[in-house]
Amino acid sequence: MNRTLIGPAVMFGVFLAACSGTEPEIGGLESSVGSHDFGRVLVGNQSPDFAITFTNTASDQSLSLTISVVGTHADDFIITQSECGDQVLAPGASCELRVRFKPAVAGARQGLIRAAYNGEQAAGVTLTGTGDPTALVVPAAGLAFGDARIGSETAIRSLVVRNNSVVRTGPLAVAMGGTHAADFEIVRDLCVGKELSAGAQCLIDIRFRPSVEGSHSASAQVSATPGGMAVAPLTGVGGVATVIAVAPASSTFEAVRVGAVGDPVPYTVSNTGTSGSGEIVLVISGPNRTEYELLGNQCVSQRLAPGASCSFAIRFRPAALGERGAVLEVRSGFSETATAPLTATGTIVVLDVSPQSLVFPETMVGLSSAPSVITIRNSGNIPSEPLQTRIDGYCDWYYYTCYDITYFQIVADECESVALAPGASCTVSVRFVPDLAFPRSGTFSVSEDLEAGTNTQTVVLSGPGSGISASTFSVDFGAIQADGVNSVTRSVTLTNNGTASSGPIVVAQVSGAFATTSNGCGGVTLAPGASCTMQFRFLPPVPGSFSFNFEATAAPGGTIVIPFTGQGT
Repeated sequence: MNRTLIGPAVMFGVFLAACSGTEPEIGGLESSVGSHDFGRVLVGNQSPDFAITFTNTASDQSLSLTISVVGTHADDFIITQSECGDQVLAPGASCELRVRFKPAVAGARQGLIRAAYNGEQAAGVTLTGTGDPTALVVPAAGLAFGDARIGSETAIRSLVVRNNSVVRTGPLAVAMGGTHAADFEIVRDLCVGKELSAGAQCLIDIRFRPSVEGSHSASAQVSATPGGMAVAPLTGVGGVATVIAVAPASSTFEAVRVGAVGDPVPYTVSNTGTSGSGEIVLVISGPNRTEYELLGNQCVSQRLAPGASCSFAIRFRPAALGERGAVLEVRSGFSETATAPLTATGTIVVLDVSPQSLVFPETMVGLSSAPSVITIRNSGNIPSEPLQTRIDGYCDWYYYTCYDITYFQIVADECESVALAPGASCTVSVRFVPDLAFPRSGTFSVSEDLEAGTNTQTVVLSGPGSGISASTFSVDFGAIQADGVNSVTRSVTLTNNGTASSGPIVVAQVSGAFATTSNGCGGVTLAPGASCTMQFRFLPPVPGSFSFNFEATAAPGGTIVIPFTGQGT
């Protein structure tokens, strides 16, 4: 009989692997993987097969292979097919085996596929997996039905049963167990006889109907093969009927402005019956329930003995105008629900202004426009606070500063300090008194509190000012010899660009190095669009710089200021 001996290189490889603790390449034999985790598998079920390949990486033919599963939980890992047992592998040749995981008990399991030559391990693959005790799961807390009067029944609650494994269960069986199993009734069972695929779920509808006083407990038991068993605890409390009262039985809260909050109203809940109450639950229902707020709730989770009471308060925070109703419900599993209607009114002051903008006609500087009327109306349902009115001009928001103006003026004010009744109105008259021949703008404001901005409404004010304008903004005579030689003549023309005649023009006396050579404007009244002209010259007495501000004034018409400059050389 021919035998292939393990050469020195093979023996040296075995020695190195043993010293280093690695397994895949002992004796020139190499596995396709070093380890494999089968994951979670239901106890009694088995995983799909996993393939492992062994290859002879040495330059010599191998000895005959022996394949085995060893380790603490070797029995949970099953070789289902093998080409490697008693196999002799030529250099570079491979063989394959298949293994699956079938946990016998729950928990982490571990084994080792061992490939050996003459009892000496040449390669190994670590196998791991976890045995799942059951595939079926239910909520750990089960179903708590709370309180119910003897002979009555609670609302139906649904128990969710889920297959938490990766394999299909067998047909489900459902049973009730525990001391008070008869007091818990399955109303609808969508699980019994059903097989759940991986991740699927079903429902069991249950209700509580106590037959005696006290705490009740039972369990819903769901089982399958495969699938295991899941147990959901069921609890409830049975009690004798009693009477719960709430005071006040109804309440009309004070009217509160929308956005504000009213004062708390105290309430008391009492057990006026002859037996203990179930757990007290307070609920505010109705279309405007979110506008009523529970405060200082001493009743939460309370069970009241006969004659005992607890207290709380409710406050009203309206979200809209008008009647805002809701209902206070005091619930207890051993009594009928006690109710108290909640009634309150949301109030509001709505200031409407008309018009929202005023455009004044062109007005001559020094004159005033006819007054324009602004109407303020309270379209809310309560009287306003005393109103405040104001005209604001230019605001520099960088410095948070607004500047007073005089070119828009309140001439009659029926609204200042007036508390405007619902539906009532008042008026404010404003006029335009331009200070310059330029467009002007401002803002009229009315409010219950201007500084706080409460119910503030505004009207934009605008209007063009007109008057006397000059043909130039400045006159520069340039450089002139200081030897008595006259400068060239400069002309200034004044024009009335308004729609009304100006007053007589008053021309200031020119003095110093400047002189008037022709005055066609002094004392002249300019019709709309009319002009007049004056001429001036520069007579520097000595070398140096000279300046003078020339003024021409008309009332109405405004004032023109023109700087004169010149250089004596």
